[in-house]
Amino acid sequence: MAENKFEGGLEPFLGEPRMESQQVFNGSRFPNLAVATDGTVLAVFGQNGVSVRRSEDGGTTWGDPIGIAKGFMGGGVTVDENSGDILAFIEEHHPPAPLTVHRSKDHGKTWTAQKTEIKPDRQGHVPSMHMNDYGITLRHGEKKGQLVRPSR
Repeated sequence: MAENKFEGGLEPFLGEPRMESQQVFNGSRFPNLAVATDGTVLAVFGQNGVSVRRSEDGGTTWGDPIGIAKGFMGGGVTVDENSGDILAFIEEHHPPAPLTVHRSKDHGKTWTAQKTEIKPDRQGHVPSMHMNDYGITLRHGEKKGQLVRPSR
């Protein structure tokens, strides 16, 4: 079976376990980490404004915070492994609230709001992305390539 271009080898996981810790931001909540398709590590955080810090060296050093948008994001971003785009789901205020999707096409350097329609479910409930985990790109099966993002 051919190796997936987004999956690395096992070598980094075969040595002795180690734990490293560092403070990436102060005075905010809802931290999340993601890895862009170019290997950039993104630390996304926010409450009353969502920001990201980028590391291009595996988390050794971090760039300055980059503002994504005002609002709340209590869940991780979704990396679209098909296109390399990164999606942040940000609600206008404490949920339930209107939601806007912000997209980065350059591994988290810049962000643009995109028009998105969020439809209610069969019971009339509109999903909230607040306090949920990040999304994934399905890699196998009939739905390969689709994005899946939890909501409540």
